[in-house]
Parts: sequence; C-alpha cells; structure tokens
Amino acid sequence: MWTSDHFELWQPNEGHSGSAWTLIAALSQRTNRINLGTGVTCPIFRYRPAIVAQVWATLELLAPHRVFLGLGTGENLNVGAAGGGWASYNERASRLIEAVKIIRSLWTGDQVQIDGQFWDIFAGGYTIHRECIFQYALLLEGQRVPDSRVGTVTG
Repeated sequence: MWTSDHFELWQPNEGHSGSAWTLIAALSQRTNRINLGTGVTCPIFRYRPAIVAQVWATLELLAPHRVFLGLGTGENLNVGAAGGGWASYNERASRLIEAVKIIRSLWTGDQVQIDGQFWDIFAGGYTIHRECIFQYALLLEGQRVPDSRVGTVTG
C-alpha cells in the first residue's frame, strides 16, 4: 500500500493531506503482511535526506521487511507550499542524487562524513536491513535517473 507524501491538497474536496510517515507508522501496527511506503517523498527541500534516512530506519524497525521508500524531485505545489524552497529541474536532480547517496550511506550503520554540494553530514548511521527497504524508479519530470548515478533501484 502506498500513500502520497503531499503537504498541499490536489483539489479542495479532498479534506486534508495527512502526514504520510505517521500514517505508515500507524498502519504498520495494525497490519502484518502488507508493504507500506510513499509515492513519492521529496528529500531535497521540505525534508532533509538525513531525516528521511532516520524515519525510514525507524519504520523498518516497526514493520520489518515491509516498508519501501519512493523518492523524487517533488513539485512546487507541495514543496514550495510548505516553505521548503524550490529550484530548477537541474538543481533538483542534482540534489536528489546527493540525497540518495546520503540516505544509503546512513543506512549502512557506519559513521558517515559527507561534504556535499548541498549538505554536509557527519553522523552515526542506522543499522537496518537495507535490502528490505525497496526503492522504486525515481522519476524526474518524466525522465529516469540513470541507475549508475543512484545505485540499483529495485521494487
């Protein structure tokens, strides 16, 4: 089961946009077989990559082998509306590639030091079953990110 990770509604009759991460955590405690995740989370403005890594490591503890993380460059409707900033497609794509590197590095459980173009990270990682968090194809304005730039994409 996937849920959108939107801040803003697509249309007024939808009521409200709930917190995707909270919903996944709650559902993980009421189910024991279905996979849960987002379609898609934008880890480059509204959320920071290290926070995304932390949340998904926590969700993996709550629902072992059942969570997946979809990542993308976002849309201004959600990212800009939340006050997270906005940028050109090229910058968003570069940020996404760096964000995936940070998230994957933090999931190794090792101490991580990254002096990136957009973020500097110096932190202990999260020991998780990394192979259990499935990432599906990253879409960037209708284009796929080449797997060699983000690593293997599965799911």
